[in-house]
This record gives sequence, C-alpha cells and structure tokens, in this order.
Amino acid sequence: MSFTEKIDVLDLLINVLREHEEKLDELVERMEQIICILNLESFSQNPETATP
Repeated sequence: MSFTEKIDVLDLLINVLREHEEKLDELVERMEQIICILNLESFSQNPETATP
C-alpha cells in the first residue's frame, strides 16, 4: 500500500469517526430531552416521590 493510499484510508476513517461522533451527539441530546420529559411527567404524577 502506497503512502497516498494510507493517507486516503486514514482520511476515510477520520470522516467515518466524525460522522459517528455527530450522530452520537444527536442521540445523546435526544435521550437527554426524553429523560427530562419523563422526569417532568413522573414529577407531575407524584411530586412527593419524584426527583425533579
């Protein structure tokens, strides 16, 4: 494998990792929103035992 091919492979890997990082960031944000919604629902149903 030539130097250029190695660089191309590294570039591809970096791009794939960057895309995965962005997707994971989006998923984490959505999960945080869902957790907040569930916490609010739980609190509104039973404010004495729920954790805000």
